[in-house]
Amino acid sequence: MIAAPVYLYAPPSPQRPAQIWRVEGRQTIGTLPTPAELSRQSAQLGLGQLWVSLCPTGSVIAASTRETWQLNPDTGARLNSWPGELWTAQPDAVVLVTERSSSFDALDVFTFQATIVQPAGPRAVTGQLSARPNCGGFDVLGLRWMGETLRLSAHDGCGLWTKTFGGAP
Repeated sequence: MIAAPVYLYAPPSPQRPAQIWRVEGRQTIGTLPTPAELSRQSAQLGLGQLWVSLCPTGSVIAASTRETWQLNPDTGARLNSWPGELWTAQPDAVVLVTERSSSFDALDVFTFQATIVQPAGPRAVTGQLSARPNCGGFDVLGLRWMGETLRLSAHDGCGLWTKTFGGAP
């Protein structure tokens, strides 16, 4: 049996700060404390590393106030910190949204600015999606990097649909 590593998150307590740790089998391999002013939002594996999106504790959350840590998945060491919220971590790219409309659902318009992190370096993508005629408001389902374009998936009264946006290196 091969024991895959597991990453755990513990919220802060009076005795210790919030922390992320890696466990293999029954052994803790590494622990990474997070600052008291930040809370974990999400974590995903991408580009062979662990990406953890953090947001200000106890506040109204905007994409511009979030940060994403890039961690070594073996040691837990922080390799980098990026502005924005983690949307998608893939084997070949990580999608971070740095600015966006305040909501994801029942929208007439969704506007965003994203950073695509790739081995060759980051690239910026901006976009705006408007509701389709006679389909009502739409819900944003996600963003995914597709080689040279960013695909936004949405759902409205007419069904599922996508729109792609180009990325400038």
